[in-house]
Amino acid sequence: MINTSYDDNQLFVFPDENPLVRAYLDVVRDTVCGLTLRTSEHAVGIDNQTHPLDINQRIKGSDWPLIGITMIGQKRLINIEWALKFVISNKVPGDFIECGVWRGGSSIFARAVLKALNNHDKHVWLADSFQGLPKARTQNDNDNWSKIEYLKVSLEEVQTNFRAFNLLDDHVHFCKGYFVDSLPRCNIS
Repeated sequence: MINTSYDDNQLFVFPDENPLVRAYLDVVRDTVCGLTLRTSEHAVGIDNQTHPLDINQRIKGSDWPLIGITMIGQKRLINIEWALKFVISNKVPGDFIECGVWRGGSSIFARAVLKALNNHDKHVWLADSFQGLPKARTQNDNDNWSKIEYLKVSLEEVQTNFRAFNLLDDHVHFCKGYFVDSLPRCNIS
């Protein structure tokens, strides 16, 4: 069932029995990707300059929101919801992990989905350096990414974002460090 659309982007309503669950997840989803307020906010581009908000770019996750705590956009958040509902309904074992979390919005939404579905088995893991991207390892690699301050988000800021949604609990875990070092020492199931 189609809920609404913007140009070529169609947003879908999930067949939840409980309309309060649907409303809650819609609000969390649209808040983390910066769509709720619909203000004249700007987006940050790859050039690290601000640009006017393009709602269709935000839905697709093609911009970096100033207001919002995920870059992946509404469509990919909908995909996370579908994937989590699929693995829960099919009893697929394992947890949710996001590698490279920026402000934590995608994982916040994943935790919201799990909590709204009353799932107590799955945990949410966030793996990140919490200090930006690593420097280039070779002279042939472009080192621009490690210099962008906008991409440097601390663990404390991500935890604060979880608290703002009342979702920082014993089902949320942080794996701090660059992946090569941090992932092997995290006990992710």
